[in-house]
Formats: sequence, structure tokens, C-alpha cells
Amino acid sequence: MNYSRVLQVEHEQPSNVGGEGAYTIFNLVQPFKLSQKKSNKVSIQTLAVLWDTSPDTRVIAMIEKGLIRGVLSPVKLLQASEGVLSVVYDSHLTCNEFPQFKGAWKNIGGCAFYEDWTVEFFDESLIHNNVSGGRILRTYALEILSSHELGVRAFTEEMFLHHAEWSPENINILPPADDEGRKFDGDFKNFYDNI
Repeated sequence: MNYSRVLQVEHEQPSNVGGEGAYTIFNLVQPFKLSQKKSNKVSIQTLAVLWDTSPDTRVIAMIEKGLIRGVLSPVKLLQASEGVLSVVYDSHLTCNEFPQFKGAWKNIGGCAFYEDWTVEFFDESLIHNNVSGGRILRTYALEILSSHELGVRAFTEEMFLHHAEWSPENINILPPADDEGRKFDGDFKNFYDNI
């Protein structure tokens, strides 16, 4: 499913038989560092959205606002349920950077399309099955965080989608067989004969 012009779906996990646990892993080009300052390198951010019952476009709009405002980079997982937005953030966010991050996300959540959402914040290192927050967050967040490489990282050549296809062992440089089914022997003496 195409959710946004800036978010690329990396993985979609359908809900279980009980209709819970559906989530989407997104990635995007992230112009900000974890410190919420502009980066001079190209980075990719991977984040998860744990859906309540079905995808909610308001959460997508909040992600886009967070990107535009420069406060998305610390986010690892978002989960919205009954007017509450749970934000799981990178544990490397410093106590000096956290107030700006918290204030921006409270503002983003407070303007959730004609509703005033409460925003809860959770350090990723403190996520476990007994964490406060909604039942869905308590049940699925730890598994999602430990199953996927979430966060901001430098974009390198090894991350190219078709990187392995261009490795030397995967490149066939032998010319194709000629019209008569013979392989090219490397001799060009009769090259112009049929032209």
C-alpha cells in the first residue's frame, strides 16, 4: 500500500487471528541527525508503526509533520490507540535534546485532525512487556523493536537495492553466441564480413 510520497514500505506484518499486531516498517531519507540538527550526510531512517486495528492516515500525517519539523529522527516506533499516541524514541537522545523533541511531538499529537491526542513517550531501552502504555504497545512493541533494525543510519553503497547484482562475481562479461550458435572466440578478423 502507498501511504505517503516520502515513506517507503519496507515490511508489512498483517494482524494475527485476533485482529491485532499489524504493523508497517517504513524507511525514508532523513535529513536530520538524531540530535535533530541538519546532517551533512545522506541518512536513511527506518521506523515502525504499530496499528490499532487498521492503518490510520492521521499517523502518517504526523510522521510527515515530524519530518518537516525536524523531530522525526529519534522516533523508532509509533502506536496510536483511542486518542493516545505512543512514541518510542531512540535511547541515545540526550536529556538536553529531549525537551524540544517532546514539545514538538505534543504539538503534533495535539493537532491530530480535529482531535486532541495525548502523547506518551517511551525510551526504547525501557520497553518490555510490563511497560506502561496501551495493551497493544505492551504486547507487540518489544518484538517489533528486537526484530527490525530501526533508527537512523548512514546511507552507504551496501544499502543499494541492487547492490549484489553488480558485484564482480555476478557480472557475466562473456559475449553472447553468434547467429550460428558458435561462441565468440575473440578473433575480429571476420567482423565486417556480413555488414
